[in-house]
Amino acid sequence: MTSIIFRGLEDDNFKLFKFYVARANRIIPALAVLCLVLLVFGWFYLTLWFTELSVST
Repeated sequence: MTSIIFRGLEDDNFKLFKFYVARANRIIPALAVLCLVLLVFGWFYLTLWFTELSVST
């Protein structure tokens, strides 16, 4: 990341907004997939756990 910033500053074409857009384009898809996987896992795991908890009480 630092090399991208320094290279842009040396070439005199560094734009902070463009830098953050590029970072977001890399991070947001992975974050969305992670959230979806955790949502599905949590739905099934916690449903099972709550069912077992309600039976035991």
